[in-house]
Parts: sequence; structure tokens; C-alpha cells
Amino acid sequence: MKKIVVLLVGLVAVVSLLGIGSAIYWTQPTISEEEAQIIGRHDLAIVDVENLFNNPDNLYRIKKINPQIKVLCYVNFFEIWQQPLPPDRPFGSKLTETIATQFNEWFLVRPDGQPVIYWPGMQTLNLSDLCPQKDGYSYNHYLQDILLENVLNDKVWDGLFLDNLFNRVSWLGSLDLNRDNQEDDSRTCDYHWYLGVRDFLTGIRQAKGRKFIVIGNHLSLYYGDLVDGRFLENFPTEDYCWEEAISIAGELPLAIFQGKGPNVDLAFSSSLLLDNNVYFCLGQNVGVPDSLLLRLNNFKKLPAQKRGSVIYKKINDQQVDVYERRLGEEVITVRLKRGYNKP
Repeated sequence: MKKIVVLLVGLVAVVSLLGIGSAIYWTQPTISEEEAQIIGRHDLAIVDVENLFNNPDNLYRIKKINPQIKVLCYVNFFEIWQQPLPPDRPFGSKLTETIATQFNEWFLVRPDGQPVIYWPGMQTLNLSDLCPQKDGYSYNHYLQDILLENVLNDKVWDGLFLDNLFNRVSWLGSLDLNRDNQEDDSRTCDYHWYLGVRDFLTGIRQAKGRKFIVIGNHLSLYYGDLVDGRFLENFPTEDYCWEEAISIAGELPLAIFQGKGPNVDLAFSSSLLLDNNVYFCLGQNVGVPDSLLLRLNNFKKLPAQKRGSVIYKKINDQQVDVYERRLGEEVITVRLKRGYNKP
């Protein structure tokens, strides 16, 4: 605990508040004119790739509503849809059809050849550098080219959001990465998965440059030289306790704290304790409410002298740890029960 407190306080003391902002996580394949208005009120928007093909006018409308907004293209590069395909997904449907009929060697499989299923209704793909090649392509290079030539070349995008950006894959169980019908040990799986994903990210970064924002889902410091930040889904995330999540997020240039259900207030307040670029996001396919947007916008305008340091208090008789920070006339407070781990 003491080590994390020092990290937070030290961070506040030497760095001015670079960014307080709002984000929206839009994974619906369509956007109406009314929804474009909602999305455009935020500082950063993660928008499903399908909207480029379904309703490009409304996608561009977001930029007209708010020229300062950063719009990131949502792509799940870890999986493709299984049959029956969901509606309104022309990009995903074409990708599924192409891989299933021409490149089924790219599916991630068990040693007995059975496909690996991570999310119901989807089939996992082999992003490792051991993925078999066909027609001169492995999956990661194929998708890289498809995105660069058909999606990310559109000027509406300020960046790319990658769902399921993992640095290891052995947690999925027994795997056969090179399709030799033999189980690969966990270290082999994780090492070659890391190399394959790194290769994909390197190609995107080289093609799009440093001004292009790349963010991944799944809290981690891996690929830190290639990605700009991370999305903390359902903060503090399913893998980390609050102390761990806030410490790792403090090392990132950019972080998005997503609040869901009972964790909304916790995510909102926690996002205001850090001095890197941290955005608060409410759930999925819903905008941040007016009351919270107003507070965030007011905090943005505060001069440095009105942004206090984080103060840590231990209330022993209640077994509570308290983190406080003054921003203008408000005191932001996070109270954690001693031993707090997950919501």
C-alpha cells in the first residue's frame, strides 16, 4: 500500500494535469443522427469499424459537431463472428466469409484440431508468429493490410482501438499454434503470441506514425513502445484490485476508466486522481450524463494552483483507506474498505 501511495503523490507533485476528459465506447454497428450528437459531446470516442460502411455520413457528422474530438476505430482483431452472422456488420461478415472459406488454417485450435472459443458466437484467430502462412500471408499480416488499405486510410479516424489486446494466450488452455497436432507448452504459446501481436502493432505504427493513437483493451504495460494507452474495462477490471489498477494506469500516457453498474462513482472519482491523460467512460453505447460532463469540463479549466495533491488517510477504526484530492472547490474522494479487491 505504501508504495502505491508514494507513486500517486509523486506523480501529482511533478506533473501538471495533462488531461481530464470524457470518452464514449460505441460498439454498435450503426449510428443515427441523434446518436452522433450524443457521441460528439465527448472528448474521445471509440466507434465500431462497421459505422464506416453503414453510415459514413453520421460518422463524419461527429467531427462536425466537435472538431476537437478524437475518434478511434474499434476492431476486435482476436476473433471473428461465427454463423449465423449478426446483422449490419458488412466488414465483419466479409472477413468471416473470407477466412472461413479460404484461410481456415488461421483459426486458433487445440491439439486435436478443435477450435478455440473465447466469447460465445465468435471464433478465436491465431495472432502468433507461428500461425501457418497461406498465399504468402499469416493472419496478423493479412488483417494489418486489410485495415491499412480499407479502413484506417479514412481521415475520419484519429486512432485504432484493439479489443482483446493480450500479451499472452496460454490461459486459454491447450493450444497448437503451428498446426502440427502437438500441444505447445505455455511458455512457447505466450512468447510467440507476444511476437505476433508485436509484429502487427509495429506495422500499424510504422504506417500511421506517432500521431495516430493506438489503444488496447486489457490493462497491461506490455507493448508500451507501440501503444498509447489502455482501456480499463469495468474499472478496476476483473484482473486487478483497485491499488494495482490505479498504479499500472498511472504509468500509462493515456487511460480510459470505464464505469459500470455499482462501480460508476468509483471509476469517475478514481480517474481524477491521476495526472496522465485519463478519460471517464460510462458503460457501453451510452453517453456520459450531463451532470458528470459538466463537472469534467469545469475541472479541465482549473489552473495548476487549484489542482491539489492526492492525500492518503487510513481510518483504522473503520478499516477504511481514503484517497482525497482537491480540484477547485471540490474534494474528490475514494474510500476503500481495507483489503478491498474486486467490486
